[in-house]
Amino acid sequence: MTAPKECSVCGTVNSPNATHCDCGALLTGEAVASRRPVSFPIGMALFFASGAAMLVFELIWFHRWWKGLGVVIALFAPPIAALFPFVYLFKEGVSLLYFGVWAAGLVGLFIAANTTRT
Repeated sequence: MTAPKECSVCGTVNSPNATHCDCGALLTGEAVASRRPVSFPIGMALFFASGAAMLVFELIWFHRWWKGLGVVIALFAPPIAALFPFVYLFKEGVSLLYFGVWAAGLVGLFIAANTTRT
């Protein structure tokens, strides 16, 4: 039999099987840690991998369009990075590869965000 869990936020003693306190805080412990979903790290890895791929994609295309100045612009102008999908769409047309990577990043973010909900 496991011991009752004490909330680190409000100090209330809760039942051994409780995962959340009445105050809403997550109760840490062996039982909760063993049930941590594996989808959160998978979602975050997908999100960060697609972000890295999009950065490389942006650097390559800015170099093709504007040579060395394009690489400097891509590295030091973050608002351009946010607008790049639309710049690419206007300049080159629809690319299923680029927008597929973008969609994969959004899916990864959605998976990670839904995993953390209580």
